[in-house]
Amino acid sequence: MIYDTIVDVKEINKGWSGDKKYCVADESGTRYLLRVSDISQHDTKQSEFNMMKQVAALGVPMCQPIEFGTCEDGVYSIQSWIDGEDAEEDVVPTLSDTEQ
Repeated sequence: MIYDTIVDVKEINKGWSGDKKYCVADESGTRYLLRVSDISQHDTKQSEFNMMKQVAALGVPMCQPIEFGTCEDGVYSIQSWIDGEDAEEDVVPTLSDTEQ
């Protein structure tokens, strides 16, 4: 289980969901996106995770769903990490009104 091998955690304070989000790394330095939700969201988050697996199987370029489980803070999912730019703060302001 990847969750048990996490050695580095950086909180992400962006996005619209109520999930707690983190960039985490395991012992080998591989980075992942860790999302943690209240345990009351278990069934909903399990369904979302399963749907992500179905969509990923179609070849859609996206974070790959890797692991789902429960922890002391609730329910978690681990997805592959994709480096990128913050669209809201870094990219969109540089675009013209038409491009936006």
